[in-house]
Amino acid sequence: MTDQALEDWLRAEKFDSLSARDGNKATPLMRAAQEGDVEMARKILAAGADIAALNADGNNALWLACFGENLALLDLLIDAGVDIDHVNQNGATALMFAASSSRTAIVERLLKRGADLSAETPDGFSALDMAGNAAILNMLRAARATARRG
Repeated sequence: MTDQALEDWLRAEKFDSLSARDGNKATPLMRAAQEGDVEMARKILAAGADIAALNADGNNALWLACFGENLALLDLLIDAGVDIDHVNQNGATALMFAASSSRTAIVERLLKRGADLSAETPDGFSALDMAGNAAILNMLRAARATARRG
């Protein structure tokens, strides 16, 4: 690793390497994703971070990026190959989380980037069932109608 900014960030965030984990088993990439730090996430990916790593809750970096509602960060992770439809240990996807927590812009971007609208939790709930506001409900209904026609 030759990037001084990355080394400084890792040290400040209390990670001793790119593969280090915090108390919740989050990686440096997950931390940058949760904090919405696009530039640091880009540096971490360029340095060879594991895009498929999961934290103690079974969430990947994309799930954590949904918290920050940073569309550029979502695009960066999806372009880098993160599993957009990863199912965590509770049976939920990032789309389900975004829908249930009323993150309208995130839902829209995940749908545009190909998130699976038909995915269901073990008890049969989909993102549509979890919509946290009317805008998301209408967006998911429209996406479902389009998928049925196409």
